[in-house]
Amino acid sequence: SRVEPSAQEPQASVAKAKHVDHNPSHLDRAPRGGDAASIRKEVGDTSASQLVAALAVVLTVHCARNEHGCASKGQSTPFHEAVEPETGIRDYLAQIRRHMRCSKECLIMALVYLDRIVEA
Repeated sequence: SRVEPSAQEPQASVAKAKHVDHNPSHLDRAPRGGDAASIRKEVGDTSASQLVAALAVVLTVHCARNEHGCASKGQSTPFHEAVEPETGIRDYLAQIRRHMRCSKECLIMALVYLDRIVEA
């Protein structure tokens, strides 16, 4: 059963991403240190759809920041399109996860690598 994304979804995602709490309180309960059992339990309790949603928020925030930076400088890159895609980031990531059979661990690694890229 395929869900058709609305034409407003990309704009709505970017608008929501601009108002994302970058210090959410739920992260305070994340396991600290190297307690592998706690980390495995936390991952086990998190659904793949929640991880896709988290990854979508991270990507949406970064896309919005990039668009703002390029627009203020009047720059365009090969990644810019004249028309926004009909499929939103979250739906696109869900399709990738489903068709590529990405595990929850794979989605977490994507979040880790995106965080490292941003920090670099």
